[in-house]
Amino acid sequence: RHMSNEEAVWAVRFGRFLAPQQDGEGGVLALFSHRVAGGDSIMAYVGNYETDGRQISGKLTIMRHNYPEDGQAHYKDHELRFEVALEGTISDDEITGRLVRPGKADGRFSMRRLAPLPLAKSK
Repeated sequence: RHMSNEEAVWAVRFGRFLAPQQDGEGGVLALFSHRVAGGDSIMAYVGNYETDGRQISGKLTIMRHNYPEDGQAHYKDHELRFEVALEGTISDDEITGRLVRPGKADGRFSMRRLAPLPLAKSK
């Protein structure tokens, strides 16, 4: 099976548009077969995405599994589960864009390619 350019393991950082120097949580996401899965020390992320040329869009379900004392989470409410839409631009080793959650300020994300996905072993 041919893997597209975005199918990889990515380091991800989330932040605010008004304070890009104060990015909050970071974690790891795997993009594969139009699916997203990953997490960090506060949240787990699952969802789907589509690409159109160098554009990426999709939906993520974000599930909180930890409550940090330092309050660094981008979404400071304490909902256990919520959805965001993502839209961004893909370059060779980076994906950057916007997170949209109704009723909340838009957030930004940046992803840096860490490694290609391993090929499945044949039986």
